[in-house]
Amino acid sequence: MHRRLLKIAGVQLRSRVYQRDENLAHARTLVRRAAASGAELIVLPELFAPGYAASRALWPLAEDAEGPTVRWLSRTAAELGVWLGGGYVERDGRDLFNAWALADPRGRVLGRVHKTYTEYACFAPGPASSHVIETALGTVGVAICADSHRTAMLRLFQREHVALVLMPHAWPLPAHTSALVSERDVARQTREADDWARLYALRLGVPAVMVNQVGPLGARWDGVVGRLFDPETFRFGGHSSIAAADGTVVCRLGADEGVMLGEITIDPSRRSTISPPDHLGYATPANGAAVFRHVVVPVAALAGRVRYRLSRSRRRAAAGPG
Repeated sequence: MHRRLLKIAGVQLRSRVYQRDENLAHARTLVRRAAASGAELIVLPELFAPGYAASRALWPLAEDAEGPTVRWLSRTAAELGVWLGGGYVERDGRDLFNAWALADPRGRVLGRVHKTYTEYACFAPGPASSHVIETALGTVGVAICADSHRTAMLRLFQREHVALVLMPHAWPLPAHTSALVSERDVARQTREADDWARLYALRLGVPAVMVNQVGPLGARWDGVVGRLFDPETFRFGGHSSIAAADGTVVCRLGADEGVMLGEITIDPSRRSTISPPDHLGYATPANGAAVFRHVVVPVAALAGRVRYRLSRSRRRAAAGPG
């Protein structure tokens, strides 16, 4: 593949949880603005359509692979002549997934990604192979939120020779201090979000895009991890960014809703062959979060898997109406 300039837009928006039709209409306005500004590829956040909640309350909004959100992505991409991707809840008759799909300028759906390191009490984990989508732009790697925080995803993208990385997020950041959150925690987590696209670009030698939701959490989440993310302290934090292959941050947003637009160069010759550093399975050091990473998360994941598999309502939701 040859070098190619590409104008990318990240749509950092507020999605209202459980309000799919409202969210699609709102996203359409921002997507059209991005396309009018010259964007060729437009990236929407994780679960932008139903709104994000680590909660089974999202199950009634689950869609088939060709459901309303994917049809919306396909129709809007074709109308505007852009590549367009966004997140939704998918069902396949047996399981439910935290999913993200990419459509091309002709409206063809090129691939669907199922989050692997997922909200285990709510969604089944998807295969790592789904995170790579072949496009006319080259091989695109898609890492949904927590997936991008694992070393395994960096290694997968390096093995698959991706030309571009997209990272749709619904990343809660602390808005202020609390009994469990210090000023240092607020600053550290905000700085980490600011640098996430840059980290991937530097590790892989390819452009990277991180797009996050903004606004209040909107609902309490299920499980142990959910109880730690107090809606009074945490918000979807924004701080989306686009980074060039050399790590230069082309554009970055703050904590408000908006559209970022940046031009990057897809250049396969810049890919890094250096193995990315591993921090006990994570892409970055724990920086004070070791107990959360290596105790709370594994315990919550195990408990979530068991609850998910034993749930009768999960089977009904995955089967769909009828």
